[in-house]
Amino acid sequence: MKKISIIASLVFSLYSGLSIAADPVITGNKGDIASATAKLKFVNKCSLNLSISGINDEYQANPGRGALRVTFTPTFDNNCTNINAKYHIWGDGINNKFQLINERGDKYTLSEYFVGNELDRVGTNTGHFSGTVKKGGNYRVQAVIPDQYIKPGIYSITAHGVMVLP
Repeated sequence: MKKISIIASLVFSLYSGLSIAADPVITGNKGDIASATAKLKFVNKCSLNLSISGINDEYQANPGRGALRVTFTPTFDNNCTNINAKYHIWGDGINNKFQLINERGDKYTLSEYFVGNELDRVGTNTGHFSGTVKKGGNYRVQAVIPDQYIKPGIYSITAHGVMVLP
């Protein structure tokens, strides 16, 4: 009978989570725990630049000169082609249309555009264009100044651009 009770007591002790073995002993000096943390910064050195071409110093104000095209060409760092970056180009006017604006405040809103094969119009009847940076491609936006009378003066036309990183 004693054998059965000793075995039953050992089985009960193990089953209920009691341990027969002693805790391990840590020997030696218990000092402070040392640690080190490194901080890493990851950046996309990707930028957008816009250049202008297709303009002369002076044009005839009267019709008959033909339609003019002002070309805005975005250029990118090589770093931009590998990260699937997107970019946007737009003008100053309502619905982001490009405008001719002179020093007196006269404005001509431009509605006709030619774009490179890598750009898409954002929305309908806008001057907002978007594209994805690839290794090669035609990214230009051409704002068309129609062959119509324009008040004499010095005009500016502005394109804005932004790079959107993933």
